[in-house]
Amino acid sequence: MVFDTNLIIEHIRRHEALPSRAVIPVIVVGELEAFALKADWGYQKV
Repeated sequence: MVFDTNLIIEHIRRHEALPSRAVIPVIVVGELEAFALKADWGYQKV
């Protein structure tokens, strides 16, 4: 299953693990990093 940025953020906020066969596109990784920096999450959630 391919995950979008919104779905991954929802899993993070609910403290749920992603499925073991999750596919995360490279662009989503960049979006998550930018979101984490903007939200001041720090490295514990990134």
